[in-house]
Amino acid sequence: MNNDTTPLKRCTGCQQWKPATRKYFHKHSQTKDGCRQPCIECRHIQSLEDGEAANERARISWEKHKDRVNAERRAHPEKHREQSRLWRAANRERVRKIKRDWYYANRNKVLAAQKKYQEANPEKGQVIRRRHYLLHPEAYKYQAQKAKHERRAIERNLGSDLTEDQWKRCLDYWGGCCAVCGQIATGLWTTIAMDHWIAIKDPRPDNPGTTVGNIVPLCHGKRGIPAGKSCCNQSKSNKDPAAWLIERLGKRKAKRKLAEIEAYFEWVKSQP
Repeated sequence: MNNDTTPLKRCTGCQQWKPATRKYFHKHSQTKDGCRQPCIECRHIQSLEDGEAANERARISWEKHKDRVNAERRAHPEKHREQSRLWRAANRERVRKIKRDWYYANRNKVLAAQKKYQEANPEKGQVIRRRHYLLHPEAYKYQAQKAKHERRAIERNLGSDLTEDQWKRCLDYWGGCCAVCGQIATGLWTTIAMDHWIAIKDPRPDNPGTTVGNIVPLCHGKRGIPAGKSCCNQSKSNKDPAAWLIERLGKRKAKRKLAEIEAYFEWVKSQP
């Protein structure tokens, strides 16, 4: 028996006595104690069993009628395609989930089929990649820069875990401009490059490598840049960042800019 004054109710499913509260029974306005039979746990088990039974009935029905349904689809393909299109439009999230679940359940098979197709159709693969590059140039630019930095980091056994979202967050923080001089990417002569604040070739033992806490955006001059125009990424090269800032900006401005960049690295640490 309970030590408190909570009344007990016997479940008609599991035949156990349980407190007549919302924790164990759903609400029912037509019963004297306001509790619905059976208990919540038994109703959950029953719903799972009902779902499995419904799936089995659907499977049996499909096996029984699939020949007739397939024949109708072949006889009226336009009608079937229109019905399918309307259903997919009304159930976009469900379709997306079904496709995603199927992909992850058959990922190795899909990748093997894609590789086989690309080997058999190299020209089509080049056309597809070219079209994707024209539609998403920034994604390709990020992947190319990251791959280059990863190779260099692996050669020197350094960290290399920078993600695309972290790089975008870095660009957003600095407004898409150079972190030192504020130059924007014009596209004609300059672009914005990932720069290792502590250079990859720096021999210090705590060199962080290609990580979010060591990457800043700096302006980078393209081939053919006008004479006399110097960009920060090429100017810094493998120099010590503090010494290079003094050389680039002078002591007073360098001290202020170094504080801004160190504040950014501290902000990065607080991000998820």
